[in-house]
Amino acid sequence: MSLLHFDGFDGLAVADLAPLGGYIPTGTLTMVAGRFPSFNSQAVQTGGAANTTDGLTVVHAAKAIVTYGLAVRFGGSAATYRVLSGRNGATEAFNLVRNTAGRLVIRSGTSATDVAVGTQVLTTGQWYYLEVQFNYPGSGNPTVTVRVNGGVDITNSSTFGSAVQLDRVVLGFSFSTVQVAPSFSIDDLYILD
Repeated sequence: MSLLHFDGFDGLAVADLAPLGGYIPTGTLTMVAGRFPSFNSQAVQTGGAANTTDGLTVVHAAKAIVTYGLAVRFGGSAATYRVLSGRNGATEAFNLVRNTAGRLVIRSGTSATDVAVGTQVLTTGQWYYLEVQFNYPGSGNPTVTVRVNGGVDITNSSTFGSAVQLDRVVLGFSFSTVQVAPSFSIDDLYILD
């Protein structure tokens, strides 16, 4: 296992993200206080209204096994909101959403059909640490496992858009009509192979 990417977003402005390389910011993003405000930490946050355009893509080397770790905070709970999607180029392998009950849901490809629903309720305004692993062992279907604050919340094996490797994670914005929560915050991001 090796570290492919890490960023706490501290000391950055949104305009700094794209020039750093690997980041593709879209829509309206701002920097806000992060998980540890007493240490002047910062997080990236989407705009104040739910939409399908606000988000941050992080491009990395293509991997058959990849883990995305990140802290998230939701600013709204009125609808089903996009958290992230794992992609290989323009092909969305899976997407992770938070449903109206506050539970995380795995969906295959760009589908709006739930293939697995978590048990933990993620409330608005609180930080949670997610770890999302895509694992294609070389045959059969890939497995996506989602951990919340260290404990496994969901795991599922599916065709996941027929992808056998991923080269980017999209935090927030959507290919479909599923919106990003208003004021959705992202902090302390890492990517492992």
